[in-house]
Amino acid sequence: PIMAVSTNLFSSLYSQYHGRSMPFDAAARFLVSHQHYVFYPLMAVARLNLYFQSFLLVFTSPKLQNRYEEVAALAFFWTWHCALLYSLPG
Repeated sequence: PIMAVSTNLFSSLYSQYHGRSMPFDAAARFLVSHQHYVFYPLMAVARLNLYFQSFLLVFTSPKLQNRYEEVAALAFFWTWHCALLYSLPG
């Protein structure tokens, strides 16, 4: 874990997704003990990753049922986001 929100994360965990045990090793201990410094840089990268994953899902997933609605929602969000940033004082 990089971020610990519970004391249950201070022991080894089994990941159902990865199908293996994830030990609480020295690297995890360091990251959790310094998570108050790591939080904002990590969230900046995670935010960009979520933007990328949303475009990847909409444009490459063959099983997406509401593709036009998803594209419209992405277009609305980015139009609103850019308009908001443009309206901020310099």
